[in-house]
Amino acid sequence: MTEIINVSKKRDIGKQDLASAKYIVSFISLKPQSAEGYVEAAEQMIRAVQSQPGFVAAYSAREPSGVGITNSYWTSLDAISAWKSDKDHRTIQEKGKKNWYQWYQVQVSEIVRSYEN
Repeated sequence: MTEIINVSKKRDIGKQDLASAKYIVSFISLKPQSAEGYVEAAEQMIRAVQSQPGFVAAYSAREPSGVGITNSYWTSLDAISAWKSDKDHRTIQEKGKKNWYQWYQVQVSEIVRSYEN
């Protein structure tokens, strides 16, 4: 069963919460089930990103096989760049490359249209 995690400032996401988002960063990865230190690092990054200017929300899901995706929503490309170069984020990224992820890909996309039911 896939677990979906809401990594947002507000735990209840409504349509107005994502209205300010102009960009999505998708992080797709393959992580083994046992990854020592991963949970603690992920929790640290969740706390840090929530105070990052331009961050709107994020959702994450991971299959039991280890394939996961996190979509984070941002107001600007500058905000995304600032997060990418954040010192603590860079440190965790390096640990991820070295210790946790067998494979990953990052995609930055502009939101052209958004609608919901």
